[in-house]
Amino acid sequence: MVDKKAHAPISILLIVVALLMIVCQPAFAEGANQSTASYRVQPLREKLAGLKDADIISCSERFSDISKHWARTNIGKLTMLGIINGMPDGTFKPDKAISAAEYITMVIRALGHKLEQEGSYWAQVYTDKAIEDKVISKDEIKDYKLPLSREHAAAIAVKALMQLEYEPNSNIYDYIRTKIPDYPNISDSYKQYVLQAYATGLFTGNSSRYCLPKNTLTRAEATTIILRLIDPSARSPLKPSDSEILQITDVFSGETYEIYPSDNLEAFKTSIVLKENIEKSKGYSFISYSPFAQTVSGSFYSSKEDFESYQTGELKVNMGFSINITNDPSVEFPYLITVYNSQKVDELHMEVISVIFKELFGEHSDSAISLFEKYIKIASDKSSDSDETKTISGRKVRAFKLEGESVFSMWIYNK
Repeated sequence: MVDKKAHAPISILLIVVALLMIVCQPAFAEGANQSTASYRVQPLREKLAGLKDADIISCSERFSDISKHWARTNIGKLTMLGIINGMPDGTFKPDKAISAAEYITMVIRALGHKLEQEGSYWAQVYTDKAIEDKVISKDEIKDYKLPLSREHAAAIAVKALMQLEYEPNSNIYDYIRTKIPDYPNISDSYKQYVLQAYATGLFTGNSSRYCLPKNTLTRAEATTIILRLIDPSARSPLKPSDSEILQITDVFSGETYEIYPSDNLEAFKTSIVLKENIEKSKGYSFISYSPFAQTVSGSFYSSKEDFESYQTGELKVNMGFSINITNDPSVEFPYLITVYNSQKVDELHMEVISVIFKELFGEHSDSAISLFEKYIKIASDKSSDSDETKTISGRKVRAFKLEGESVFSMWIYNK
C-alpha cells in the first residue's frame, strides 16, 4: 500500500509543474540596449569603420617598438581614435604590464567619454568616472598604479560592455565553463565575468583557450580588449558549432531558444533525441524549453484541439516528459515522466517512449518499457496503488501511482 500522505504532495506538485511548463513562458528583450552610452560610442564606431589601412600603418609607425608586434594594427587603430598614447620616448611598450589607471582610462575613453584632466593626478578624472558609471566600485582598486590581473580586467570590460548591450544568453555559460581549461583557477568573484567575457568575445584566451586569470594584463592585450569593446565585428564569441546547438521554438510566442551542451551531455543528447522523434507521436505533441528551470519538455496530447483547450482553463494533456539539462548534483532524477491519460499514451505515444528508453537504457530498454507498460495497466484502475524502484542498466528507476488517481509518474535517475 502506498502512503498517501507521503506521496500526495508530490503528485500535486508534479501536476503544477507540468502546467507551468506548458503554459508559462518567460519573455526576453531583444536587440541592443539603446542607452546614452550607445549613442556616445557611435561616433567612435563610425570613425573606426572609416579608417584606411595606410593611415593605420602610418599611425602605428610613430612607435619605435611595434613594427613586428602582433598587436600593431590594434595599437594603430586605437591611437587614431584618441584612446591610447605611447610613452614619452616614442615607444609603446606593448608587452609591459598595464596599470589599473591606464586600463581604466582606455575603457572610459572607449565608452565615448571626453574628459579634461583635473588636479595633479592625470588619471583621477577617469577613475572617478569609472566609479560613477559603475565600471568599478569605490574601493575595488587600492592602488591604480599597480598592474591588473587578466581576470580583473575581464570584469571591468564586461561591466563596461553591459552599458552598451544586454547580457548574453546565460544558457551558454555551462558550455563555456567546460571549454576553459584553467577555469578552476579563476577567483570565484570573477568567474561569472570571465564567462561573460568569453560569451561576448571580449576574451578568447590563448591558442588553447587558457584564461591565465592571475597573469598581469599587457598593454597589447588591453588594446585587443578595448577594440573588441568598441567593435562587435572584432569579437569571436565562444559558442558551439551548429551541430551542437539544440534549437527549440516556443509554440506560444514563436521565440526560438538556443540550448548548448554542458557537463550533463547525456541529458543534452537525450533532449536532441526527444526533439528528433517527437513527431512519431500519433497525436499532437511538441517540445518546449524553460530557461528558468533549464528543462526541455515534451508535451503529448490526443489532438491539437485538446492542446488548445488550455485557453478555456482545461488541461487535456496525455503525458509530460521533462529533462533537466543542468549539471546540478542535487538533481537526482533528471528525467521525469507524468502520465495523465494512460489509455491515450498507450494508443498514441508509445513509439516516442520506446525511442527515448533505448537512448537511456540501451540493450536493457525492454525492461524499462515493460515497467512503463505495467503502470499503464495499473493506472486504469483508480482503486489500485503501487510504488516500486528498480535498477535498469545501472540506473535507478522509480514508478508510482496513488490510490484514487489515474495519474502515474516515473522518475529516471542519474547513473
